[in-house]
Amino acid sequence: MVSKQEINNLLRENPPRVNLLRFLQNQHWVKERRKDGRFPNCSGTVLFILSEDFSALPKYVPPEFLAKFIEESGWVESRRNGSILWLRADKRENDHFAIYLGQINGRDIIFHQPNYGDGITFGICDLSEDRKWGYEVKFYSAPDFIKNYNKV
Repeated sequence: MVSKQEINNLLRENPPRVNLLRFLQNQHWVKERRKDGRFPNCSGTVLFILSEDFSALPKYVPPEFLAKFIEESGWVESRRNGSILWLRADKRENDHFAIYLGQINGRDIIFHQPNYGDGITFGICDLSEDRKWGYEVKFYSAPDFIKNYNKV
């Protein structure tokens, strides 16, 4: 089990910590349906947390869009605190995204929205289990915060 204090220590070491903390104070954001009738999803939540733009709320962003955005935006494949964890599936619409926070006692800790329409949570990511289920596991670090979330 991972303690709240251990999570707080990890948050202090993460580049998107201010956005993560703000998001934690407003968890209802991911449970509210948007004007287009959809709830925010994991890729929209990740983009929102890595954004400098809080004028909009988290939204639904197709996973294939975030995948293309990462591949074409100069993101570096790198596993460090604050990176995006990308679980790549055979079909892009089944990809999953999370914020990698780092390790506690050898366990990989992530912040994510496990299912569409669900809340956000901290979790332990078992990479060997994810690979067993057929996911390709990648970590990417953004060159900088995303400037215009509204335009995504």
